[in-house]
Amino acid sequence: MSIDFDSLLEGVNKKDMRAWEDLYAGYYAVLCSYVNNILRDRDQAQDIVQDVLVAVWKSSKQFGDMKELTSYLYRSCYNNALIYKRNVQIRKGIEQKIIL
Repeated sequence: MSIDFDSLLEGVNKKDMRAWEDLYAGYYAVLCSYVNNILRDRDQAQDIVQDVLVAVWKSSKQFGDMKELTSYLYRSCYNNALIYKRNVQIRKGIEQKIIL
């Protein structure tokens, strides 16, 4: 399947549902794999990727080219994965203090 990246980007910027379906189909699995490599938690990785895609859908951000969109998706997933890991560590620290 050949992807017309210009049409895809235009559709994403205009919030066209078909373009978003194509974006999801093209990026969801690779982003999940990327986040899973960071977290080692497949379910949480899927949640993070889904949250990032929904946040981009809801935002008014416009992307100038596919490289910008791709970088934004990967960076957002990376940042959210690190935030999740930090929060888990904080939660574990609090739980240990409560138990002691």
